Amino acid sequence: MALGAIRLPRVHGLFAFIVINFAAITAGIFSWAERRVAARMQSRVGPNRVGPGGFLQWVADAVKLLTKEDLVPAEADQFLFRIAPYFMMVGSPASSSRCRSATSSSSPT
Repeated sequence: MALGAIRLPRVHGLFAFIVINFAAITAGIFSWAERRVAARMQSRVGPNRVGPGGFLQWVADAVKLLTKEDLVPAEADQFLFRIAPYFMMVGSPASSSRCRSATSSSSPT
C-alpha cells in the first residue's frame, strides 16, 4: 500500500503535465488557424514569418508574452497595480450574477 501511495502523486503530475501541454498546443494551433482564416477573409497575408507557413507564430507569440516587461508607473501603488486585474476577473462574474438575479422575473422583490 505504501508503494501505491508513493507513485500516486507522480501519476497525477504526469497527467497534469500532459493535459496542460495538450491544451497549450491545441490553443496554439487554433490561434494559427484563426489567423490564417482571418487573413484569407480580409484578403491579406497571414502569419508567414516564423516557420513553414507561419506555423510557429504561436510559439513566437508565447515567448514574447512570457518575456514581456511589466511596467508600473512610479506614482502608482505597486501592490494594488499588480493585483487589480485579478480583482476584475473575480469581481466581474460575481457582479454579473447579481445583476442577472436582480433583473430576472423569478427573483422576489
